[in-house]
Amino acid sequence: QWSEIPGAPPLESFAGMAEDLEGRFLVGADARLLRYDGTTWENLFAGETAIVDVAVSGDGRIWIADNTNRFYLLEGDTVVDLTGVLSAQPNEPVMLASDSAGRLWVAMTGIDGLPWLHVRYDNQWHTVSVVPSGADRPLWVESIRDLAEDDFGQLWMAGQSNHSFLCDVTACLRFEHRF
Repeated sequence: QWSEIPGAPPLESFAGMAEDLEGRFLVGADARLLRYDGTTWENLFAGETAIVDVAVSGDGRIWIADNTNRFYLLEGDTVVDLTGVLSAQPNEPVMLASDSAGRLWVAMTGIDGLPWLHVRYDNQWHTVSVVPSGADRPLWVESIRDLAEDDFGQLWMAGQSNHSFLCDVTACLRFEHRF
């Protein structure tokens, strides 16, 4: 409960948590991005709508996604709106993840209804193929719900239905779960 932390701001809800390179806790709360160093809360960003995800890339940059499908980069005190930078415009909230190699992953469902996965490394954006070789349609047509890295450094992406995907910087493989 937030009230147990002295000085914690009143919050309705929070989503999107990450740790920055200096070990401070970042929390997307309501329409704000807060940083907690163990003693003090600091407001880093105030948007207009709820933050749904936050990630810190290997270079220490802070990336933010909100629930109106907008995508931001926080550099110092400057907020850069990157929503139109990627090859697809998002139709649903963007999901973010950083991996142990310092890459930033951005997953979205585009306005075309198709999934898009982008990865940033070497200061460039790359689009990861979600269409198997020889196929005419993507591995899935559903919302992307989460991204996570496993202990082996592999990126996993969770879909809306009983599917998960193992991805690298070139392509994704689909796994079906039967429970």
